[in-house]
Amino acid sequence: MTTVVLIPFELAHSAEHLISTKGGNIDPGAQARLSNAQSALATIQSKITLLGTMQNSSRAATILQQFRDQETEFTDLRDRAIESVAAAQRPGWNKIVATNIVCTDDPYLNGALNLMQGVDDVLYIRGHCAPGADALQSSDHAADMSIEGLIGIFHGRLSKSFSGKIKVFACESAVANGADASFADRLAKKLFKSGWRSVTVCGYTDKLMTYIVDPAGHKTSQGKNRAMTTRTQALYVPKSRGGCCAIM
Repeated sequence: MTTVVLIPFELAHSAEHLISTKGGNIDPGAQARLSNAQSALATIQSKITLLGTMQNSSRAATILQQFRDQETEFTDLRDRAIESVAAAQRPGWNKIVATNIVCTDDPYLNGALNLMQGVDDVLYIRGHCAPGADALQSSDHAADMSIEGLIGIFHGRLSKSFSGKIKVFACESAVANGADASFADRLAKKLFKSGWRSVTVCGYTDKLMTYIVDPAGHKTSQGKNRAMTTRTQALYVPKSRGGCCAIM
């Protein structure tokens, strides 16, 4: 079984979804603040050591106390920076090879989608969604990806004989809105019409957590349920005289 995660947008629009899938630091400035605090603290401590070797005088004692006050201040800054770095770290998804998590401008895009061959293989699609939506949004909400655009990414990269699953890991991607079919349902139908006749398309009926918050590392809904419990699937198969029908 091979799992690939496609974030169907350029990297510039995908930071949150990429970090929440691969794991990493959601506050890039935290490490810089820690380094600065550590450097300042080391400088103060070296000055304290130097003053401690000097001949006793009231002037030296006053300066030493000032340095010790600064040492306390920078120690507090360092400790808070350490907490910030720890808090900014997010775990990634379980059992995913880093090079199999790709954006549209990733050099590994072609190779990752080419891996999708077997019935047990899974292709996740990440983005923001809503009931009855006909497009996904990027993690920064600045770019849209239509179903036609998504299928355009698949052409020449994802084998049309792929018989595994495509899971649209996006909020309410399996929820319709009145007469407007869900994103997963629309995608399944258009994939079938475009030549992918064996793939199973799955969507989710709940709003999903962007980051992993479950201690066991499971993907969850905002209701704290396992994401898999809110997943549904739409499989399109040929009728006896062509066309397609939906089995939910």
